[in-house]
This record gives sequence, C-alpha cells and structure tokens, in this order.
Amino acid sequence: MSSHVTLFKPSSLLAPGKRYRVVVASGLVDDAGNHIVRSNWTFTVNTDATPPTVVSRVPRPGTTDMPDGESIRVQFSEQVRGISASTFLVVRRSDQRHLIGIIVYDAATPLARISWTFSTSP
Repeated sequence: MSSHVTLFKPSSLLAPGKRYRVVVASGLVDDAGNHIVRSNWTFTVNTDATPPTVVSRVPRPGTTDMPDGESIRVQFSEQVRGISASTFLVVRRSDQRHLIGIIVYDAATPLARISWTFSTSP
C-alpha cells in the first residue's frame, strides 16, 4: 500500500485562535482520468497558554569544573523569540560583572548557545 500524501507548509505561523478552511478542489484527477470530488473542512489553531521552559542546560547547575572557553547552552521546551544580550545574561557572581559574547539561537532545535568573553562593564 503506497501513501499519497500532500503536505502544505505555511510560510508563516498560523494565528492562534483563528479559524481556517482547507479546500481540495475538484480539478484533481487520477491516472485513469477520474475527477476527485471537492472536499473541504475547517480547523482552529490552538491558543498556546503554556509558557516555554528550560529543559536542558550546559553546564548543569552546581558544576565546578567547566572548561574555560566552553559554550553555555540552554534548550527550551519550544521555540522562543526575543533572545538577546538583555534576555540571556551571564553574570560573574564575585563582582556582578556581565560577560559578553555571541548568542546563537537555532529555532529548529530550540537551542541557544552563548560563547562568551569577559567584559569589564559592570
């Protein structure tokens, strides 16, 4: 038995709480020339009320032997937006100085990494 599946991937996220209609038009035909009967249905996109959470982090809490120069990694439970130097901070506990670095976020995995260097700014 073969699978005859057609996928539609929207170019942007569907709006939560909005209703959509899917239409399969009658212009489709099989190899024998039989026309498909028009079909349509509706659906509503779920409103996401669950906030994202941190599901994985490197180094783990309490680590005392993290290698110098190692990237800090945080994985979220879902895709997030707004990752920046003001929302993803690394602060040295001894003097409260912020470390600066490059933040890389991969929306496909929801994994954020920061490669950091010491900054003299408080």
